Amino acid sequence: MSAMKTIRKNKATITCMLICTLFFVLGFAIYSWLFPNQGMPVYGNRLKDIEKIGLTEQNLKDASEKVKENKNVLSVSYDVKGKIINYIIKVGEKTAVKDAKTLTDVVYKAFDEKVQEYYDFQVFIENDNAEAKGYPIIGYKNTKSSKFSFGKE
Repeated sequence: MSAMKTIRKNKATITCMLICTLFFVLGFAIYSWLFPNQGMPVYGNRLKDIEKIGLTEQNLKDASEKVKENKNVLSVSYDVKGKIINYIIKVGEKTAVKDAKTLTDVVYKAFDEKVQEYYDFQVFIENDNAEAKGYPIIGYKNTKSSKFSFGKE
């Protein structure tokens, strides 16, 4: 049987396969156009030198312990997302907002200069009494900022 006879005999099957292949290639091209960064890191190359900074779990725990030394602090938790170090601090019911804000500096000063120059810091301060005036407090310090800025000022 010659190739031409085979093609004529299976014309519908070959046409269907070509159309399916065309749709697959077209679909892949559209997907690549709509989602160009698939497989890339979420932060791009902004975290390229993060290993050189030397932030360890122990550094984070030590900062937590320094914050816990304050008599008003009930609990401390932390989290690192990319270049942002987050601390969530829960303070006692009778803690003044002014006193709570000083905890942001305690967190910040617990890290060495290399970490301070590379990471941004966010400190969330909650009061044990959910209805306490002035709470929650959110303090943020960018690497280029000289001090923390707070959300409700």
